[in-house]
Amino acid sequence: MSTSGSLGTLLQGVSQQPPHERPAGKVTEQINWISDVVAGLTPRPSVEERVHIPNAANRFTQYKHVDIEDETYILGMRTGELRVWDYQGIEQAITFTGNSADYVSDDMRS
Repeated sequence: MSTSGSLGTLLQGVSQQPPHERPAGKVTEQINWISDVVAGLTPRPSVEERVHIPNAANRFTQYKHVDIEDETYILGMRTGELRVWDYQGIEQAITFTGNSADYVSDDMRS
């Protein structure tokens, strides 16, 4: 018995094409699900609030979680300002040397 043709894609996913051009099995939106080649379609993991940082909402352009010496911290960044909190919500002191604070900006990458 011989077979010909294409198997196509096993993991369909999201397509931005208009419905009349979109391949069968594709969707236009995928909310709270993760497409994985191995696991297939799985629910997005829930988000858990670990700590509330007062007066920080909408203040910083970026927030990052960093591990320093086996401790996890939260960094808040924007131009000219860098602040650090531990996971209990206690702000940690930062000491800049020389002009190193000049490098703190909205487009910082880590």
